[in-house]
Amino acid sequence: MKIVELGNYTKIRTGKLDANASSPDGQYPFFTCAIEPLSISSYSYDCECVLVAGNGDLNVKYHKGKFDAYQRTYIIESQDNTKLDVRYCYHFLSRYIGKLRSLSIGGVIKYIKLGNLTEAKIPLPPLAEQKRIAAILDKADAIRRKRQQALDLTDTFLRSTFLHMFGDPVTNPMGWDVKPLGEVTLIDAPMVDPRKPQYQDLLHYGPDRITKETGQLLPAKTAKEDGLNSGKFLCNTNHVLYSKIRPYLNKVALVEQECLCSADVYPVGAVQGETTLEFLLFMLRSQAFLDYVQSCPSRAN
Repeated sequence: MKIVELGNYTKIRTGKLDANASSPDGQYPFFTCAIEPLSISSYSYDCECVLVAGNGDLNVKYHKGKFDAYQRTYIIESQDNTKLDVRYCYHFLSRYIGKLRSLSIGGVIKYIKLGNLTEAKIPLPPLAEQKRIAAILDKADAIRRKRQQALDLTDTFLRSTFLHMFGDPVTNPMGWDVKPLGEVTLIDAPMVDPRKPQYQDLLHYGPDRITKETGQLLPAKTAKEDGLNSGKFLCNTNHVLYSKIRPYLNKVALVEQECLCSADVYPVGAVQGETTLEFLLFMLRSQAFLDYVQSCPSRAN
């Protein structure tokens, strides 16, 4: 099977619009760097393509039809559909996104360059094999979406059960004792050098590895694979990970094993005899706490 550069088989351009060009009642998708598209009243493109967010929380989307796009969104079309199948390209880039994240540059908001896409090496089997692979992966994605829907329903049920058992944290209808969060939690995870041998094989979790709302931990790389060179928190099963970046995303998760987490995540422990990790997890993910933290940030992110 030959390996080729993506840029030799695709046409890549970027959108032209500002992110605020969306229209809530628009009839066409408007693709920005967010995972979910917005709406817009007009369109500039009508094609089958792969869309790659050029900055922020990098992600990959597929679309066929009319749409418009933000100026930092890459629009990738096949130069020749008899040589490169667009669905196959989409699945390749969906799995290449980790590499793109490692290539991203910049300060607070990371971004990728056009060359990161054009120079990507993609296996290119015959077209029939590309379509067969894409069909298999389409089925796998459908199963994954159904599983996620089941997890979302489970999460909704658990939250309802929590409220039924303990009541609304704001109104406190059951009259529980009330204490400052700082008296029942602690942040005791030490900051370590991930370059040391004892930490090289530990998984590294940043905000991008925690799903919003449901708090699932996504597959992560080790410190060695991520090439970490700055201090990270050493966490274990006694911690809840709380992402302090863009708190409205509500990214809160239980740690499943000893790991490292970035400075953008608070490793929160429970004070013994005061609360438990499970209770703390639901409290930190509650709508009441989410409303509270959204009133606190003093910077854009």
